[in-house]
Amino acid sequence: MDILNIAITMEDEGAKFYRSLAEKTDSAAFKSVLNLMANDEDKHQKVFEAWQKKNQVPLEDSTVVSEVNTIFKAANKADFVNAQDQLDLYNQALSKEGEAIEYYEKLKAEPEHAASIELIDKIIKEEKKHQAILTDLIEYISQPDSWIESAEFGVRAAY
Repeated sequence: MDILNIAITMEDEGAKFYRSLAEKTDSAAFKSVLNLMANDEDKHQKVFEAWQKKNQVPLEDSTVVSEVNTIFKAANKADFVNAQDQLDLYNQALSKEGEAIEYYEKLKAEPEHAASIELIDKIIKEEKKHQAILTDLIEYISQPDSWIESAEFGVRAAY
């Protein structure tokens, strides 16, 4: 399988994974976030498919971070507590994003892709946005488990 087919498959699997996570949550906020991330993966897949056909398709900057921030601000705090049973799935998603970034870094090193380094860098940047979102999501979900209401602990971050 050539390098672009692998990238296309990774993006397709990523989109399917995010959509399957969205189906498993009862939270409307989490569904929205996960579907936004799946849509980004679909865009990446289309870019790689076009690239494979020797077409130039611009990759528009993702607005997922600003949209997610708005969704998180409006989310019900109980959503984060109720999602604790899905923490392993979000950690798996975080791991998959890391694998994708590693793969795209290797892709940049291939001489035949030297002309497309700017595009690959944009995709890496978007995958890093997904990592940041997942890291925040995992932190917010985990916080109730690790939060200790005790005066002996210093300044606490606000929920």
